[in-house]
Amino acid sequence: MEYFQDIHASVTLVARQFNTSPEAVGQAVEKQREALRAAQKELETFQTERVALETQRLVTSAQGLDGIKLVTASFRQRALQELRALALQLQNEPGVVAVLAAYDGAKLALAVACAPDTGVNANALMRAQLAEFGGRGGGDARLAQGGGAASEVQFQSFNAHTGEYIRAARK
Repeated sequence: MEYFQDIHASVTLVARQFNTSPEAVGQAVEKQREALRAAQKELETFQTERVALETQRLVTSAQGLDGIKLVTASFRQRALQELRALALQLQNEPGVVAVLAAYDGAKLALAVACAPDTGVNANALMRAQLAEFGGRGGGDARLAQGGGAASEVQFQSFNAHTGEYIRAARK
């Protein structure tokens, strides 16, 4: 009997949270679940649009280097998945080599993307960038990702030799 009283108390509490009766809790929960799914879909759409806009912004601000468009960007507290999403877009931009880094105060995450027409190997470039502080990663000629422990100073200067590494990473 005590078990059922506890369940009833819980259902009543949930009903109050949903501003409904205990009998309608199931419908209220289902309605919330549908609203959450719709909001998640909308958020995914916005995130996809944001990545596309950010990709274009980065390409527009790229610097020229030996006939390629070099995109370098550093972020704080940005997830590797977000870097990868940007890199996936950037690898399809003609003439682009992108080196994207994120730092969380202790670890550096790196994503490198190279358009096929650049002749730059993303995996070789990523390995050269990470070698400076003992980081690790992997990938292929177009897309690579990795990371490792890094200091603030290493994060601030990790792009210092990118031009040299690009010249060495050409196929």
